Parts: sequence; structure tokens; C-alpha cells
Amino acid sequence: MLRPNRYLLVWVLAWCPSLFALDPLQSLNQLYHTAWGAKNGITGEVEALAQTTDGYLWVGTTDGLFRFDGLSFERYQPESGSLMGTYISALMAVPDGGLWIGYGSNGASFLRNGRVTNYSDEEGFPVSTVRGFARDGSGHIWAAAIGGLARLEGSRWTPGPGEHRSRYADWNYPGKTAWALLAGRAGTLWAATDGEIVFLRKGAKRFEDTGIRTGRVSGLTQSRDGTFLFYDYKLRRLRTFRDGEATQTEIMPPVATRVNVAMFDGHGSLWLGGDELYRVPVSDEPLSNRIKFTTERFSAAQGLSGRGVNALLEDREGNIWVGTDSGLDRFRVRNVTWFPLPGRDFTLVAGSHGDVWASSLRFPMIRVQDRKPAANGPTRVYTAYRDPDGSVWFGADNGLVHWQNGKVVKVPVPEQVLDLSHKATPPDPIIVSAITKDRSGNLWVAFGGSGEFRLTNGVWTFVPILPDHPDWSANYAFTDSVGRVWLCWFDRIAQYDHGKVLVFRSDKGLDIGPPNVVAEYRGRIWAGGQSGLAFFDGHRFHRVHVAGTTGFSSIFGIVGARDNGLWLATGTGIIHIPAREIEKVTANPEHRVEFETFDLLSDLPDRMQTNGSVTYASSAIQASDGRLWFATVHGAVRVDPAHIYRNPLPPPVSIRSIIADEKVYSPFSQPQLPALTKNIRIDYAALSLSIPERVRYRYKLEPLDSDWEEAGARREAFFTRLPPGQYSFRVIACNNDGVWNTVGATIAFSVAPAWFQTRWFLAICIAAALLVMYFLYQLRLKQLKRRFHLALEARVDERTRIARELHDTLLQSFHGLMLRLQVVDDLLPAGKAKEELERSLDRGDQAIGEGRKAVYALRFSSEDPADLAEDLRALGEELATQEAAFHLVVEGSPRKLHPVIRDELYRIVREALRNAFSHARAHHIEAEIAYAPRVFRLRIRDDGEGIPPPIIGKGRPGHFGMSGMRERAKNIGANLSIWSRAGAGTEIELNMPGSLAYQATPRRFRFGWLRNKRKET
Repeated sequence: MLRPNRYLLVWVLAWCPSLFALDPLQSLNQLYHTAWGAKNGITGEVEALAQTTDGYLWVGTTDGLFRFDGLSFERYQPESGSLMGTYISALMAVPDGGLWIGYGSNGASFLRNGRVTNYSDEEGFPVSTVRGFARDGSGHIWAAAIGGLARLEGSRWTPGPGEHRSRYADWNYPGKTAWALLAGRAGTLWAATDGEIVFLRKGAKRFEDTGIRTGRVSGLTQSRDGTFLFYDYKLRRLRTFRDGEATQTEIMPPVATRVNVAMFDGHGSLWLGGDELYRVPVSDEPLSNRIKFTTERFSAAQGLSGRGVNALLEDREGNIWVGTDSGLDRFRVRNVTWFPLPGRDFTLVAGSHGDVWASSLRFPMIRVQDRKPAANGPTRVYTAYRDPDGSVWFGADNGLVHWQNGKVVKVPVPEQVLDLSHKATPPDPIIVSAITKDRSGNLWVAFGGSGEFRLTNGVWTFVPILPDHPDWSANYAFTDSVGRVWLCWFDRIAQYDHGKVLVFRSDKGLDIGPPNVVAEYRGRIWAGGQSGLAFFDGHRFHRVHVAGTTGFSSIFGIVGARDNGLWLATGTGIIHIPAREIEKVTANPEHRVEFETFDLLSDLPDRMQTNGSVTYASSAIQASDGRLWFATVHGAVRVDPAHIYRNPLPPPVSIRSIIADEKVYSPFSQPQLPALTKNIRIDYAALSLSIPERVRYRYKLEPLDSDWEEAGARREAFFTRLPPGQYSFRVIACNNDGVWNTVGATIAFSVAPAWFQTRWFLAICIAAALLVMYFLYQLRLKQLKRRFHLALEARVDERTRIARELHDTLLQSFHGLMLRLQVVDDLLPAGKAKEELERSLDRGDQAIGEGRKAVYALRFSSEDPADLAEDLRALGEELATQEAAFHLVVEGSPRKLHPVIRDELYRIVREALRNAFSHARAHHIEAEIAYAPRVFRLRIRDDGEGIPPPIIGKGRPGHFGMSGMRERAKNIGANLSIWSRAGAGTEIELNMPGSLAYQATPRRFRFGWLRNKRKET
């Protein structure tokens, strides 16, 4: 679905094609030309061209149908059905994304989304060579064939076999064949019959006669202003007419070839294809005059892929495609204009009125624009420098030359330089390696092997810029806007500021390799070297970092173009850093700059001039008209920074195929990949046909990827061992100028699970794991219960042993002692001593009784524990007062508690009730016992004044009631919690697992003699 901003783009494409057409001011020979042939995978003679809405270029040849994505040709085979032949004679793309295919003899086909529908004589199609298709203003599809004219109605073509006369009569079509068809701009269908041209208006049912009588017609086309043009084989001339002025035809001047095809491009230039390729540029002149005087030609000798042109097409980006008898050609706009020169290793210098001059050791100085020699110009030039006063200084003719007002004046060199040259045998040539003029009018010249000299009022002065190497001569010199002179050597740059010299090397940020050039832009000094670019902040240099993987290298020219940023001459091409990026990097040296490249791939016709017999000084200059000039190996290129064409169209993105374990799946479906798929490859392409090598991609696989994966120029995505599930692969792309298609293309696919990856298998595994965990839990629980009960049994045994020991030792001995004291009492006479002894015996009996009760309690609780609820009720009634009432609540069916558990619970509750009755000042105290199957719960509540928080946590100092309650609860595996708030009472709750609290069967002691002892006592 188109986004809102794309509706505007569609409107622009439909109504303003000139925005994307080739520059009409650029000659045919200056356009960037690329040719493909059999070596590139395209075979046969190219007969037809079309571009579908997905951006693919379709090429019909005598050897089959090919699909081209800008980089590679693919012999196309539909996914469903098959083509009817290999001789493709006509192609037409339609707005719904489909493609009509006409054959040399077998009929026609319609291709869309990989599926083909064929039409032959059974469907009424004329079985003969298809000459062309057209779609009229009402949306009807027409076909012109040797066998006649036909229109698609539903799934059949009319007229069918044997219907020609009646149907043609109904249409008022005068003929038995159709040489050419054209859907005009107003929706009118134009047809060339055996000997005339007729038309069918939009919505009409009968053709009308134009009155134009012709022979065989080819190249029927219409210009933007409504003019129709065609080639008449009978007259061997081009003819034109206008709608409504059919009787006023104009016969054009003859062209040097028969015309097979003709086309007006978006700017209005006329392209003609025959034995060669011709272009008639657009201008205000009448078409007849233009054809006569301004026709350009391009032939096989200039690089055209063949000797005959059969097809022409202008794509959505304004590129012109030419199909020949041997291949395919593309013409697109360049952002440079090339001027070839007669030699190599030359230097450029700007003249007046936009002129640029080139000079070399091999040829005298000439004007680059027209290669006109300069009058009295210097010869054998090594370097050049344009003086601010408009004159030019040259290092030439074995010395220094000044060219001013068309006159050449040789300037005497310093005596030191002359003497050093004459000392050699034979004499060494005097080489000027760098020239500049400071703001005081002094001329600075670097002489090879002698160092730097300053010329002031005709007097030379030696200036030892480098005290340790005074004879080193700089390879470049530059004066900035504040009068400082900058000089470059192979490992350093020096700044001369009114007698003060500063030297900059890598230790001061000049990490750019050997420096070659210095320039100024917006008050900053920029230095270019063999391995990078740096700028000077007033104290040190900062290397410029670039976005992407490739940086700047071999910079030998820098030009600042006013508001258009920096332009660099490099070994790979021309680099442009926009002004906005310059501002960012000077504010933040760590910023990675974005830039654009003009190189052999995009614009340059020739390699850039690098190191040669001339210096770097004049390899990149700005002319007086603001245009930039750069030296190439065999010429110079001109760039107008104010008129750079940039591709504004986001490229359509197409997913070509999805390949899983070497099996190819259709991109028009939602592939369901088999289980355990190991390797998945997804092929995609962005259909920008201008410079497809510069297209960049990003993709992500949802739901695995959250961020985009930068793929660069790679057009494949690889995934290995994806887990089962539903996936959505998305890919977006940008064109050569960084305009992104953010919608891109998407394909959904799924990977089936293996039996062990299915949900039911996972559910079984989870259930099995839970079951195992449950059994392990139960086993562990049984172990803990067994350990707990063993501990309880040990405590029971210990209580029993203590009871037995107390009964058999202490109580028996105490009882014997009492008997002996009774004997003594009987022997004593009445008196005070006897009375005291009897009172002591009474106390002893009381102690024995209490001991027996304690022993009885030990044996009773261990053997047959009392009901906890009854004991609590009795305890509560005992403690209850008139001020504090007690109430007991029992929930659930009472269960027998383990004796030890019961005793510990009783002691905990007893402590809680005593505290409540003694200290809470409560009016109502309630105890609650809950017998749940899995949990035993006990609560004590009161409505007293509450317990202060410190006492809840640590207890009252010197008292151990609460700490004892917690210890007893912990010993029996219970959880004790106390809640209290001032004025809101207190609640104590105890919980413990029922498996620990409840006793399943009545407990009986193992030794019967203990029961007998109990009966005796």
C-alpha cells in the first residue's frame, strides 16, 4: 500500500517526467554509456524493452525473455506455466504490475506474479508476429500483428479467426494488418494500417480516419506538446502531424538511416534508432531545423553494443535504454563534463571569464574548453600558480615564468639556485616545485634542491624554513586569508607567520600520511595527504573520520566551493563533503562525515591524475565562474556544484527467491519450510537501474531481530538452523544518492517443527517433568516426615524414659525415705519435734503426689493424648475473669494430633492466653482451632491495648515468653506470626502442615509393662 508521500511521487512520475529525464544540455557523447552483450548473459537480438512497476527491466530477444536488475541478466522462466516461445517481438508493462509478451509466431502471454497466461488462436489471438501492444484510455488491451488487429475482451481476443471482415466493419478499421499502435496522451488509440493512420477516441466504438496516407510505418510516437512522429518507409522520411491537424503533415529532412524505433524523452529530446543511434536535442527551434542541424549520433565505433537499434525505452529514473542486434545499452546523466587533452601529466590554472588553461612538459599551454593554444603561452610547464592580481606564474622552461596580459616574462632565479645548477655536469635543470604570494605582495618560490626563496621588489631572499634541512624544497605552497604561508614536505607541514615558524607532524594530529595539499574553507585550514584529510583548529590538526568502511586516500587536490562544502581530488575519484558535514566535524572532531563520490562507476570517463611529472598543486582548481575542474589522466572534467543531479527516487525492493537446503520457493507465496531446515538464503534486489552498484540494503528477520542489519551492497541474507515458528523477513534499500525506500519488501514464511519440536511433545515433556518433580517432592516430603517423626519418637521415648526413671528411682526412693521417716515419727514421743516431723511428712507426701502427677502426665500424653480443644477450653475458663471473657471456636472435624505436637501447641497457647489475660487489658479473648486437610491452624485474638513493636520483635527485657513460643513453634515445624497495633488488640496465628500435625493411627507404647506400672501407681 502506498504511503501518502508516495502518492505525490506517483503524480510527479506521471505528469512531470522531465524531472528525471537526461540533461538536454549534455551532449550524447558526454552521457555515461554502458553496454552489455553476450558476455554479460544476454543473447540474441534485442527486439523489445519494458519496465514493470516492480522496477525490473524486461528484455525480449530472439533467444528468449530476460529480466535485468541492473547487475545481472536472468533468463526468465515463470513459476506457473511456460512461455510459448523464445522469439520475443513485443513487450508492454501495464499498471497492475503485469507484462504483456508478444512472440514472433505463436501468440501472446500475460505474466504477473510469476504466473503466465497464454493466448493463441484458440483464444482468438492472431497467430503471427506481434508488432506491438497498446492500452487505450478505457483500459482495453490491443495487439498489432501481421495477422491483424485484436482487442482482449474477457479471456478472448476479437476478432477471432474468420471474423476479420465483420468485426473490422463493426470497428470501421480499414485494413487487414496493423503496423504500429500508440496510446496517445488523451487516451486515444492510434493505429497505422496498410496505408493510412486511423484513431479511436476514448470511449468510442469506431475508428476515424486521419486522412494521412502512408506506406509501411515504424517508430510511431508522440511528443510532450502533442506532436506525432513516425517513419514512412515509402517516402523514407520522418513525418509529423498534430491531433486535429491531420491533413497538415510535415515531412522532415532525411536522416542517414531507416528508423526502426523513435521516442521522445522526458525533456523532449527525440531519440531515433536504426543502423545507428541518433538524438535530436530539445530546443526552441522547430523539429525540422533541429533534425537538419543538431542531430547527434552514436555508433558501434563509439561503443554501441550493436550495428542496428531495434528498441528504445526511458525508465522511471530517466535513463535511456537501447536494444540493438547484439546487446543492450544504457545512457544516463553524468555530473561532470569531460574535455580530452592531447597529453598526460599536465597542470591546470584558472584564467579570466571562466577559462581554464592546461600546460605540460609535453604540449604548450592550451585552453581546455576548446583546446585553443595560448598566444605567446609558456612551454614545458612543470607547475602553475594563479596570482591574486589575475596573472599566472609558471615553473617552466628551466626557470620561473610570469604570464600577464598575454605576455610571457622570464624571471631571473636566485644566484644560489643558479650556481647549484651549474655545478653539476651536465647542469641540473632548475625545477620550481611550489609557488604562492603572501598578503604583503612577496612571491614565495620553492626551488628543487635549494629550499624556499622570497621575491620582494625584484630581490630574492633565502628563507630557511626548516633549519635542520634548509635545502628541502616544499612540494606545495599556500597563503591563507590572514597572511600565513603554509608549506608541505613529505613528512610535515610548516606555517610561516611573519617570521615565526611552526612545524606540524603526526605528533600534532597530522596523521594523514605524506601531506600533498593545503587549502582554506570557512576560516579553517585543511590538509590532504596520502592517507586522509585533517583540519587545523588553531593549535593542532584533527584527522577527519568518515562514515562507512572506506576512508579518504591519496588526496592531491582540495577546493572549497563557497556554500557547497569541500571537494577533494583523490586516487579513487572526486569526493564531495557537504557544508553541513563540515560544520559538524569542526564542532566535533569525532563526528564521522557523510560524503558522496564521483568516480569511474558513476561519472568519470577517465582515471584521476595522481602522481606524475607535475606537482599536485593544480590538479583541482576553481574557475572564475565558480565551476570546479579536476585533472584526469587524459583530460579534465568540469563540475558545476550548483547543478548536481541526484536521484530522488527510492528504489522498489523485490524479494527474488527463498532457498532452503537447496530447494527454491516462490517469493509470491508464504513458504512453509520443512522441519529441521538447516540453511536458508533469501535473495533480494532493489531496482535502481542508474547506479545499482551503489545501492545499499538493510534487513531484519522478525521476531528474532529487533534492529536492522546493515548488509551494504550484499543482496543475500543467510540464516542457519532457525527454530520452528512463523517469521517475517523485511528488507529496505537506498539508491545511489542515499534515498531510502523505508517500506521495502516483506516475505512471511514458517519453519515446521519436527515431532520432538511440536507443542504436544513439549506439553508431554513438561507434564513428565512436572510428574517427576512431583514424585521427587513426595519422596522428599516422605523423607522429611520420616525424619520429623523419628525425632518425635525419640522425644516420646525420651519422655517415657524420664517418666520411668522418675518412677523407678526418685519416687521409689523418696517413698522409701518417707516410710523410714514414718518409722522415726512412730518412735518419737509426743512433743514439738514430733509435730515438726509430721508436718514435714505431710509436705513430703504432697511432693510425692505432685511427682506422681508429673510422671502420670508424661505417660498419659505420650500414650493417650487429651483433646486440645477441651484443654484450651478448661484453661480459658480457669483464666477468665469478670473483665475478660473467653471464647473458643473449632472449625472442621477434629483430628488427633501427634502427642508431642499437641503438648507443644498447648504450651504455646497457654503462654499466649496467660499474656492476654494478664497484660492485654482485653474484654474479649478468643481462641480458634481449624482442622483443614492440609493445614492445621490455631489463632489467639484479643481486643486489648496491643503490644509495642519492639516487644513483638525481641520480647520484654528479662522475659522469655515470646521467644519461647517462637522456639517451640520452630521445633515442631510450625510458622508463628504475631500481629498487633496500639489500641487494636493482638492476633497470634500458628500454621503447620497437616502431614506433620495429625496422627493417622492411635499411638501405642511398645512395652506392656509400662502400662502395668501405670496401674500400680
